[in-house]
Formats: sequence, structure tokens, C-alpha cells
Amino acid sequence: MSDPSSEAPAQTPNPDLGAMRWDQIKHDDLLFTYRASFFLLADTMLLAAFMVQVSAQAPRMNLLLPMCVTGWVVSVIWMWTTYRHIVARNHFYAEAKQTGVPYSDLQTHELPRPGAHELMGICLPLILGGVWLWLCLQAWGWVALTVCHCS
Repeated sequence: MSDPSSEAPAQTPNPDLGAMRWDQIKHDDLLFTYRASFFLLADTMLLAAFMVQVSAQAPRMNLLLPMCVTGWVVSVIWMWTTYRHIVARNHFYAEAKQTGVPYSDLQTHELPRPGAHELMGICLPLILGGVWLWLCLQAWGWVALTVCHCS
């Protein structure tokens, strides 16, 4: 009679690879959403702080240019992280399709169609980056005007 404690434990079956890939895709989508929300909030707060400075009775002009540059940098980082996310996602989708993920979204399209990720993560930061550049030029003019009037 063999001792039950000395027997090797039974192998637990691995979850279906397709279901694992699908869970990874959903997780990746949530990460994108959280990142986009963070960058949108950061850009919006910087824009609100900039507008508060501009509309103040005694605005601190020396803060306007750094705020504009910071807002532009946040927009560029947002766009770059989204681009990297989209490239990784497309690679992962192609790999998942090769392994036979049984979900219609992966079976009907070679790669996902452009949609919310591209709109939220590429177009919006591109527009906000343009706004920041325009505000940067305006701030440069305001700073130059205050320096010229002070001397």
C-alpha cells in the first residue's frame, strides 16, 4: 500500500490559452483607459492653472511660460505612451489571433480598427499640444510686454 502523502500532487489543468489572452486584452484596455484619464486630468489641471494665472488681477508672468512648456511636455508624453501602447496592442492582437483566440473581434479583423484609443490617445493630445504651443507663444508675448514696460 502506498502512502498518500508521498504521491505527487495532481497536475492542475492550465486555463485555456484563448481565455488568458482575452483577459490580457481586457486588462490592457483598462490600463489604457487609466493612463488616458490620468493624462487628461493632468493636462486639464495645468490648463486651469494657466487660465487662473492669466485672469488674476496681478498675474505672475514668470509662471506662464513654464506652465505652457510643462503642458506641452505632458501632451507629448501622453501621445508617446499611447503610440507605444497601440503598437504593443496590435502585436499582441496579431499573436493572439495566431494562437486561435475564439473571439469574433480577433477573428474578423487582422488588427483592430482605429477607434477610441487613437482618438483619445493621439488626436486629443495632438490638439492639446497645439493649444499649449499657441499659449506658449502668447505667454512669450505677454512676458516680453511686461519686461518692456518695466524697464
